[in-house]
Amino acid sequence: MSVTDLPALISEAEAYAKFGHLLADKELRRARQARIIGYYKRGQNILYREDELLAFIEARLQGSYVPPCPKKNSGSGNTGSTKSQDHHSGTLVGMTPELERLGADLLRRQTSKKPRSDSPRSSSARGQAKIVSLMPSR
Repeated sequence: MSVTDLPALISEAEAYAKFGHLLADKELRRARQARIIGYYKRGQNILYREDELLAFIEARLQGSYVPPCPKKNSGSGNTGSTKSQDHHSGTLVGMTPELERLGADLLRRQTSKKPRSDSPRSSSARGQAKIVSLMPSR
């Protein structure tokens, strides 16, 4: 590889100046030390390949992008709604089907439990009986 074949390089300071609003403090250093992103070291300067830096930032933003609503074509004459062709899974990001099933089972068990006998809802009559029996008789 010759110098003319090198990809565009950007210093760490330039990266934070250009993309600092997308990067947490010291995020590039942590990624570099964990070997998540490649770099060149020239003396005291750390240089990143711009294409790798952009890919790193894009990977960090993955899942947080909300696409715009499609523009309505006012001249189409279509007044009915159409079924969305976008099929999203109901599974949360990072949630496996196994974890989702376990969470649903736990929620089902918690909501189907009968109230404990000492809860205010189920013991109100018994509590009143105790109060009445503790009052002095005349």
